Amino acid sequence: MTNMAPLVKILVSYHDKHHLFKSDILTPIQTGCALAAERFEEMIQDDDGKNISAENPRYAELSAQYWAWKNYQKLGNPDYIGFMHYRRHFIFNEPKKFPSYHPELEQCYQLVYFHRIHKSYLKDIGLTDDNILRMVPQYDCICVKEADFSKLGVQNSVEDYEKRIPGSRVKDLELFFKLIETDYPEYLPFVKRLQTTPYKYLYNMFIMRRELFERYNKFLFAVLEKLDKQIDTTHYIPNYKRVLGYLGEFCLSVFINQLKSEQKWKIKEVLCAFCCDTKPKRSRITRFFHKLFHKNNWA
Repeated sequence: MTNMAPLVKILVSYHDKHHLFKSDILTPIQTGCALAAERFEEMIQDDDGKNISAENPRYAELSAQYWAWKNYQKLGNPDYIGFMHYRRHFIFNEPKKFPSYHPELEQCYQLVYFHRIHKSYLKDIGLTDDNILRMVPQYDCICVKEADFSKLGVQNSVEDYEKRIPGSRVKDLELFFKLIETDYPEYLPFVKRLQTTPYKYLYNMFIMRRELFERYNKFLFAVLEKLDKQIDTTHYIPNYKRVLGYLGEFCLSVFINQLKSEQKWKIKEVLCAFCCDTKPKRSRITRFFHKLFHKNNWA
């Protein structure tokens, strides 16, 4: 009698229409559906069941993570669950295969840039279902390698927060630090690390064993719910209204570093693919008429 392979689901977040990644493992989910003008076909909607879909403007892709946490059985109760975005994906193949276009940015943010999604893209980055099933069960947690802001002359994550996120307000980050200090002191050493070193886990991307996913979400959404009551986003620019999504990256950093400190979890860090052109693939006829109209200025 052979052992059954563990069930793995990796949710891919979409807010607009882009190239669709869908397989037995890769599971597209539309975020912010409660506010959306159109519901996308062939994917899960994050307003089905218990959800925070209407809060997506502040929580960003974390509305998909909340949905998965509260509706886990609708995914088949997977043994491992992960999260990516429509343009950012885990790379499970050796990085030496890939060309470099922006060395400093790539080294800082642990990215490999791709101009567009080509036919062999998933195979090239090792994200086929077969390869995922070989890789994931070897570990308890897989995440993107820590960003190293020193590559861009930035000293710590606070400075990065100010410089990288348009409209950011450091007072919100200070609220996060204070909350950890008062309510979650076991994470305080890892907050200090964020404040004093140029290292941080980004993108709210990970694949975790179910028990760790449950533990992480209890921490993450408890923190964000408390911060949500303290932060007024009324006069924030649209990009920075996603403040809780940005602060979620800090939660992920302290949580992963806590797991590492416990020295009993197998953690794998990988590079992240970033696709510049993620437009949905068009048919030959559509491409022909697009070129024709463009050439003759019939728009």
